Amino acid sequence: MAKSKEIIEIGLLGLGTVGQGVVELLERNRPLIESRIGAPVRVVVALVRDMNKPRPDLPAGIELTDDPARVLENPRVKMVVELMGGFEPARGYILRAIHAGKHVVTANKAVMSRHWDEIFQAAHDRQVDVYLEAAVGGGIPCIQAINDGLAANRIENLLAILNGTTNYILTKMAEDGKSFKEALAEAQKKGYAEADPSYDLDGHDAAQKLAILASIAFDQRICVEDIQVQGIREISLRRMPARSWAARSSFWRWPRPTAMTALSCAWRPPSSPRTIPWPRWTMSTTPSSSTATRWAM
Repeated sequence: MAKSKEIIEIGLLGLGTVGQGVVELLERNRPLIESRIGAPVRVVVALVRDMNKPRPDLPAGIELTDDPARVLENPRVKMVVELMGGFEPARGYILRAIHAGKHVVTANKAVMSRHWDEIFQAAHDRQVDVYLEAAVGGGIPCIQAINDGLAANRIENLLAILNGTTNYILTKMAEDGKSFKEALAEAQKKGYAEADPSYDLDGHDAAQKLAILASIAFDQRICVEDIQVQGIREISLRRMPARSWAARSSFWRWPRPTAMTALSCAWRPPSSPRTIPWPRWTMSTTPSSSTATRWAM
């Protein structure tokens, strides 16, 4: 593809671990990316919390600022990449970027799961695009696969590992016989769990991802506030399934729907070996003739 003359200039909101990783990948894969999209790509400005923090690996030519207007109101910036996390000010910045006519890329599942309607309505009104692939599954292109690749298909079931922390803990409990506390401590020691892992253990991370995936897959708006959430803190070794291939390969059999008129959602841990193909931590949908219940595990 021949390159266009116009450079795609990007503004970053956040330059922490994820933000620096984005810059590094853009620099490393620049020839491939530019060849595929047909235009040069440059990060020109980044919003940071600490202007005095050393960033020796940052490529030359990227302006650092602690003023969001330098990104959101910058006429050079055509695309804003939000990598701050949390609800505010991230939500406000996303909307400001959209109202300024800029395309938005975000990895913020918290904002998108709760403010989906507001953000996409604003994007529709301003005729700009919002991409959120990294909000669910990291580098796994599940959203684009559902939204584009499977556009002609009616999706009846979803199964996925939604949370790495809980998946690690439950796997250690099931395979190594560790207690919940032991598995959690090991996950924290290895960096798989945060110092405060409540967001993962109590199911909120998985519920937000479920709200996004379910809204796209089933073409109905699913609000995260409507999802019943139950964490894994009460899981004990007594509830672990037998460590046999039969238990691990046992699937719950879902009936096929003939109509879908109502939807309900919940997030819960597995209650028996038949709930999931152990030791995977799974999301699935359970449609019936008149309802579709979504369990995010």
